[in-house]
Amino acid sequence: MARYHPDHDAAPIHSIAEQWKTACLIADGSLFSTDAALWTLDNLKHLERAFVGNPIEGNTAGFLEKFKLQLQNENPKTVQLASEIMFVHFLFTTSVGPQAKIEMVRTVWEWSGAVLPNDHTLFAPVGLRGVANTGTAYNTLRWKEVAYLISLAVAFKKLPPDSRIQALASAETFSDWVYGQPMDGDRMFRRMILYLLFPDSYERAATLKDKHAILSALEPVPIGQIRKVAEPVLDQRLLALRERLGREMGTTEIDFYRSPLIDRWKLKESPEDDTEPSDVTKDAGEAETSGSRASLSPFTIDDIVREGCFIERTKLSDILSMAREKCNLVLQGAPGTGKTWLARRLAYALIGERDEARVTVLQFHPSLSYEDFVRGWRPSADGRLQLVDGAFLRAAEAAKANPTRDFVVVIEEINRGNPAQIFGELLTLLENTKRKPSEAIALAYPRHGEGPVHLPPNLFVIGTMNIADRSLALVDLALRRRFAFVTLEPRLGPEWRQHCAKHGMEADTITMIEDRMTELNKAISDDRALGPAFRIGHSVVTPESPVADSAAWFEARITSEIAPLLEEYWYDRPERAADATTSLRRR
Repeated sequence: MARYHPDHDAAPIHSIAEQWKTACLIADGSLFSTDAALWTLDNLKHLERAFVGNPIEGNTAGFLEKFKLQLQNENPKTVQLASEIMFVHFLFTTSVGPQAKIEMVRTVWEWSGAVLPNDHTLFAPVGLRGVANTGTAYNTLRWKEVAYLISLAVAFKKLPPDSRIQALASAETFSDWVYGQPMDGDRMFRRMILYLLFPDSYERAATLKDKHAILSALEPVPIGQIRKVAEPVLDQRLLALRERLGREMGTTEIDFYRSPLIDRWKLKESPEDDTEPSDVTKDAGEAETSGSRASLSPFTIDDIVREGCFIERTKLSDILSMAREKCNLVLQGAPGTGKTWLARRLAYALIGERDEARVTVLQFHPSLSYEDFVRGWRPSADGRLQLVDGAFLRAAEAAKANPTRDFVVVIEEINRGNPAQIFGELLTLLENTKRKPSEAIALAYPRHGEGPVHLPPNLFVIGTMNIADRSLALVDLALRRRFAFVTLEPRLGPEWRQHCAKHGMEADTITMIEDRMTELNKAISDDRALGPAFRIGHSVVTPESPVADSAAWFEARITSEIAPLLEEYWYDRPERAADATTSLRRR
């Protein structure tokens, strides 16, 4: 049976998929709420319009940040549906750990104003392990996979109820329907949904590449001939191959991704350049913390520069060295100096590859507590309190479990919370000289029988800090002593001009923008009530997509971003803000 999984019992995953099929695809119900009607055609159309029809491009924000913007005007049911869409999107893959999946799903749900319990029955780790590693492509192109899932659900809901039941009556009828739907590019989720709903008929193969390689090696058939076969026929041949191998090997527990079978087809893969990730499942411990090693590309300082960093390579190297030596780094600077953008890329450079599973991104805020960040008591489903580890402690445990690989926690706006209170006793353990078992100390909320804990040396922390925020107190000196601090400056120079030119901006407009922004930042810096910390960073005037009309593009930046910021800076002198805005717009 294709539902067999050698590492763990995959039955809970198939049970969830069956529940989704019955309650959400055939009916209009919900996975997380027994009395809600979320998977309706109307809600799905709202979500399709907000997400698929409203892509946010040319923005360095992460998936969740963009998703939140797209959902900000939607009703609570549409937002909750979006959360369940994310849950289904995560069912198959092991390249994201169970806890990371839960956090993202709960975060989206809570945008609706409701709370989704952390101990919901569907959040049992065994049901969220996934069944195959999808590599980095499924994460980096998450928006495309989610868009495909939404559009597929809309198309399915347009069928009359009787037709939905008929379409899901067998693997063959559902396959005919799925393969008949339009698709933008090659989406992995099309193969995933077939496996999730009909695991006895389809393989846990996320890529067409793997299907080709398996059949070419084990039938055997020339790879060129295999590539000419339509995918529905490939599925039939894979099922026939499975049945034949089962008879020959005397078992129904056939797995193409484990020895001895993987040794026969993986070594015979086509040597052609194929960017699709290989679907090789790792052992359970490693699969929860990282993507496929073979599919992850190296990430270095050169990649940071190539992706649009305006800081000199030598300085980037120095920053990375400081992070490695100190284990903890804070990027501080004025608004728009690229702190968030650089923090994530430095994280990838620290671990040596773009592995999202080993980078945890958090944001501090005034209401965040030790109990949220490290460990605290939370109510369980039966009304009792239970100890739940926070994101930072989970990252530390993942690093301990994989001592040969580096992990990074990125903390946005690290000075917006109370770091001393949030870190608690771990503030002491952050120090690079104390990253060893001999320095371990007891947690405020220890588990029964648990000894002292320590932070491993392969766990790095990168924080960002906006030094222009008047509402923030000085950072605790104890925290400062444990972090290396790097100040990012507004950078409008040769690299920035070259970047703008590559995006279609005219040379005279580029020069004009640079001159006027430099003039504005000097005025801000010279103002005794403001100072250098309030200068406006380069990201505000840096295009991330082709620009058709440079002047109009700059005008839009002034109206939507710069002018409101100046009005806030000079709230007590509105005429000063108006004059500065006029100077930017002068012909």
